[in-house]
Order: sequence, then structure tokens, then C-alpha cells
Amino acid sequence: VPAESTIPPEIIKINGIVTDAEFNHESGIMAICTKSPNSIIVFNTNTNESNTILLDKTPNCVSQSEDGHKAVIGYSVQSVSYFDVDNSEITQDYTINCIPFDIVIGYGGWCYISTSDEQWPYFWNLNLNTGALISCTNWSVGLNYRTIIKKIPSKPYLVGTRTEASPSGIFIFDINKGNTSDTISYYHTSIGKFW
Repeated sequence: VPAESTIPPEIIKINGIVTDAEFNHESGIMAICTKSPNSIIVFNTNTNESNTILLDKTPNCVSQSEDGHKAVIGYSVQSVSYFDVDNSEITQDYTINCIPFDIVIGYGGWCYISTSDEQWPYFWNLNLNTGALISCTNWSVGLNYRTIIKKIPSKPYLVGTRTEASPSGIFIFDINKGNTSDTISYYHTSIGKFW
């Protein structure tokens, strides 16, 4: 007879299947997206308090702003939400023309989206102030769908790697002007399971 396991009291049980999570060191907030049920959980690691907000779509990915006050959520449909972390509410929804695989919130009301769509493997820039969706135009570097992207803290750059190609490569995107620069640095190397 197997021994009954116990969960230590400091462990918090999450309802649903986690699809993505991001921790903000500045605020101590962890944003956790789940499916079954569709939700975003805002967990304050400083106070151990959490707030669960039910979503009407399945979230694929989440990214918090560097100050920890805002977030963006990418869904399993062609949609993105702008999320006010402090008030735990969605402030804007955007219908876009791709299914987000990964998403990053940047400066000045911009966010960046890699796509799950194999047919349209573009890298997208979404202006959260205007709703304008702009594709990255430089494809000589071989970017493809399902690219993992992360923002370099305190710098106007994104780092990305492909998940569906070998080598995975390293991409550096310049976001100094809001949307990504047409010049993308690429390093033809494999980083394995770095992420």
C-alpha cells in the first residue's frame, strides 16, 4: 500500500493546467495562466496572497512589464489582452491575425508576438495604444513559428530562439523605437534546452 503523500502548507495548489507563468522580481508578482479552467492567477510572493481571474479564452502565454504593473496575455485563438496587474482586470482586448505562441511586453505601449501558426511564421509588433499590428519585415535570418522570446531587463532588446528548427539559433531584436528594427542579429548556434 503506497504511503499517503501530504502537501506542505507553504505549497499553494493551482486549479487547472499551467500554460505559462512569469515572475517579476521588482514587484514579487507571479502571473500564472491556466486552462481547464481558463484563468490568470496573480500571486504575490511577498504576502502569499493570490487572486484568480477567470478568462473566456484559453491563455497560451503571459508577460509582465518590468515595473510589474501591467501584463499581456496571448490566447489559443487570434487574440491578446492587456491586463492591469494592480487591479487584476483586463483593460483592453485585441483581435489579431495570428495565434500567439509567446508574447513580451516592452516599453511605450508595445508588445511583441511570436506565432503558433506554421503557415504565417511572422514576428509581430502590437501597439497597445492604437491596436496597430505590424509584422517584422526581415526574414533573411530564418525566423520561424514557435519562437521563444524574452526581454532583456533594463535594455531595449529581445532575445529569441526557434523551437522547431535546428540549430535553434539566437535572435536579438532591437526595440529601441517601439516596433522591432528591420535589422535582426542572428547567431547560427544551438542552445539546446536553455529556456
